[in-house]
Amino acid sequence: MNRVQKQRQIVEWVWRYFNSDGPRIPLYFQHQGHSRTIIGVLENSTTLSGKELLIYDPGTSPLRIEDALNKSSPKELEFLRFPASALKHSQYQIVAIRGVLQDEFYEMAKDFTSFNHVTL
Repeated sequence: MNRVQKQRQIVEWVWRYFNSDGPRIPLYFQHQGHSRTIIGVLENSTTLSGKELLIYDPGTSPLRIEDALNKSSPKELEFLRFPASALKHSQYQIVAIRGVLQDEFYEMAKDFTSFNHVTL
């Protein structure tokens, strides 16, 4: 699978996630040295994949975000939009929260002492 196919695969997975039944909690999106939050996905016929990820980057200036929200203009929110072609890193991790623990499992999770890394 080439880079473009992999980029599209990520965007398509995110599209399916946000269009599935159940809670649509934002996704944690990580690559070497940086984490962001995927807050949605848009259809956009001008991009190669036909979709763009909406990504919040914690490095974005709060003033820029506030200014964009106050103007309520789609153009002002361009900094959130990422086409598949903007995914330039060789590896990404997506963390999806699929639900909330029930009370009894929440208490058990407090005793969690180690984590095994699994490579898929």
